[in-house]
Amino acid sequence: MPALASVYEKYKDKGLQVLGVSVEEDEKKLATWLGAHPMPFLLARDRGAR
Repeated sequence: MPALASVYEKYKDKGLQVLGVSVEEDEKKLATWLGAHPMPFLLARDRGAR
């Protein structure tokens, strides 16, 4: 997702919108990952990976 974040930053002023979806079951792992890799766009969570 970091590569997607850079594309988003480049084109957001032209109207690009991004929605990331995490399938990580462990909330702490997700929080740790996001702490190291903050995303500039909305990130939803699919706990059941459906």
